[in-house]
Amino acid sequence: MDQNSQNCEEVEIDLSQYIKVIVKRKKTFIAVFLLILAIGFANILFSPKIYRISMMIQPPVAGPSLTGANDLEAADNLKGLIINGAYDDELKKTLNMNLDKNYIDFNVVIPSKTNILQVSIDLEDKKKELGIDLLQGLSKSISNGFVKSIEAKIVDISNQIKLNEYNIINVKEKAKNIQEQIKEISLREDRLSGELKAANLITVQILEKRDLYLK
Repeated sequence: MDQNSQNCEEVEIDLSQYIKVIVKRKKTFIAVFLLILAIGFANILFSPKIYRISMMIQPPVAGPSLTGANDLEAADNLKGLIINGAYDDELKKTLNMNLDKNYIDFNVVIPSKTNILQVSIDLEDKKKELGIDLLQGLSKSISNGFVKSIEAKIVDISNQIKLNEYNIINVKEKAKNIQEQIKEISLREDRLSGELKAANLITVQILEKRDLYLK
């Protein structure tokens, strides 16, 4: 029992000493608190404001669906191209600027159950115009890429059609040659048939004459 009382007294003594220290140096604590608060406020006040510029992109579709079922390009593939910098060099040429990689740090998000991309970039206030130019340039580069891809597919389909037409012409020529050969064979058959009839007639005449001579 005495030991417990002694422990309680020691705790009370220790706490009282701490309280005395806090009270004694309260001005120091208040000054430190105000200094930290002032530093945080100054940091908020003078730090550059960051703006997010964004746009929505939907890959070309072959139908009205927004889920990607009829799209010519999957959103995941396009997202990978953007993040991996596939359009960076073309952007630099389009904007005629030596852009740092940090400037072309696009954020790409695909909303759930869609084939639409939300592309954004975070820049300081004085670089907002650059961000708009970057997104417009990216949109133009993506559009040009799809146009080239579609044109290549059209050329491929056109070449395939030409090849099929050439094959059809060859087949028609072969069919025409076969028909001509059939006609020629028919003419030969007719000639042979006529020659056989003539030979049979001659044979009959010879036999008749032989019979007459025998009589």
